[in-house]
Amino acid sequence: MPEAAAAVLAVVLGLIALAVVVFVGWILPITLGLRVARRKNYSPAWMLFGIHPVGGWVAYIALSCQVPRVQCPTCGGFVKVNFRLCPYCHNEIKPVANVRQMG
Repeated sequence: MPEAAAAVLAVVLGLIALAVVVFVGWILPITLGLRVARRKNYSPAWMLFGIHPVGGWVAYIALSCQVPRVQCPTCGGFVKVNFRLCPYCHNEIKPVANVRQMG
């Protein structure tokens, strides 16, 4: 009986370790990347790279390094927060004070 209990314990511990690896390696970068994309006004479709665990981390890092964007009030196009004129409609864009640069 002790060998059977040890085998069951080994299987349970293995499943717990697998769950932790899946969470940290796969689900965590997707969750973090979606949060960064939403905060910086980028498409959450970037996180489709998360189909592969390494792709999720790469997309998260790429989004974290991007400059935040704001939406042009005239044409609705997204432009980087440091632009003064919209490149699409050439309308002046008012500076936004609440956008955080670091991500």
